[in-house]
Amino acid sequence: MRKCVVVVRRLPCSFVTLALLGSYACVSQLGEYDVDEHGSGIEYIKRVRFAPSQTEELLERISELHRTHRWSTHTLSRPVEREG
Repeated sequence: MRKCVVVVRRLPCSFVTLALLGSYACVSQLGEYDVDEHGSGIEYIKRVRFAPSQTEELLERISELHRTHRWSTHTLSRPVEREG
């Protein structure tokens, strides 16, 4: 994954915001959560550095949020259908 501005201390943010940003980074780089691909724990993101002093609690929350994102690149890439 690319280095995030949060990691280099350019964007101070709360635990909640950091977890949400981390989950979006996971979707961006790894795609939607897939238990067959990513497993059931946090091992798949343990080596990713999301914050200067990240904890297992943060990684668990990032993983939990990553699991909830259910949009797809197919849905996002389709043009909007206009009426009339």
